Amino acid sequence: MKKEKPLAKNRKRLLSFLAAILFAVQLPAQARSGMENYHQVGEEQSYLWIPMLHYTSGKGYYAELRYNYEDAGTVSLFAGKSFSLKRNKFSGTLTPMLGYSAGNFQGLSIALNTEISIGGFYFSSQMQYSRDLGNSQGNFYFNWSEAGFDLSERVYAGLAFQYTQQCAGGDFEPGIVIGLNAGDFSFPVYLFRPFGKHPFVMAGLNYEFRLKGKKKSKSLSL
Repeated sequence: MKKEKPLAKNRKRLLSFLAAILFAVQLPAQARSGMENYHQVGEEQSYLWIPMLHYTSGKGYYAELRYNYEDAGTVSLFAGKSFSLKRNKFSGTLTPMLGYSAGNFQGLSIALNTEISIGGFYFSSQMQYSRDLGNSQGNFYFNWSEAGFDLSERVYAGLAFQYTQQCAGGDFEPGIVIGLNAGDFSFPVYLFRPFGKHPFVMAGLNYEFRLKGKKKSKSLSL
């Protein structure tokens, strides 16, 4: 019997790996929408309201409207495509996006939202690079990530951080989060820089709901 060449073996392994990813990818079968309201208390400003609206179509097209996120007094609109990954106990969502901001900050952004859950553990991340159209010194990279565990059906807790990189340097803000789930509502509370000189709190009131459609889109699944 003829031995298989190492190159052919590696090629088969690569194809098998890519096929597993392909079959794990799904498009959302039902449109959904939601709103997020974050209230920041402390730091440089005594109070800052950060509202966000998002919508995902049944085919996975995604849109997000933000205010006070990139900068205070700034409105941003993002659009992209949402892809779901699901295999056994692993599930996740990847959403690459392009965005435009107007107001105190005016620029273009590329972004990636990531959500992953395995059993009771979860990880989420919002990453973006924004280019200031008026001043190259205003370009920045931003990452807000958190990882935690479901303590019960309603309560979860974990660690979080925000990181901002600009021309002047980077700013890393570690934090902790505890939250409550109640049906389609969630109430997260973050404490950033808990042991630093200038700690601040960010509390959220979020709501997500699914929109009924006439037809379900096709999806790939295992």
